[in-house]
Amino acid sequence: MREPPAGEEKIPEPSPPWDRYRCASRRKGVVTAPVRAVQGTNDYGSIGWRGPCPPPGEMHRCLFKVYGLDAMLDLAPGAGKHDLIDAMRGHVLGFGETAAMYSR
Repeated sequence: MREPPAGEEKIPEPSPPWDRYRCASRRKGVVTAPVRAVQGTNDYGSIGWRGPCPPPGEMHRCLFKVYGLDAMLDLAPGAGKHDLIDAMRGHVLGFGETAAMYSR
């Protein structure tokens, strides 16, 4: 997360292994799988989830961030994370985050 200049909206960068956007929202009810969404290009240069693989015995932390927006983003499949961040500016209503700790 970066500290933006005064007056600029605070938007933490998405997790690099996987970017998804244009997920349909629901005001009521339970969300069931599969959830339709568009996937962006990850930091590995491919589309889709490509999880980290820590060395054996070491703990690893994976951060998950979810944003609530006031508009659907007009981004094509394969957009990069910086395009996603730019498109989110001015549309973030709130966000949540959680972390998972694991090792192999």
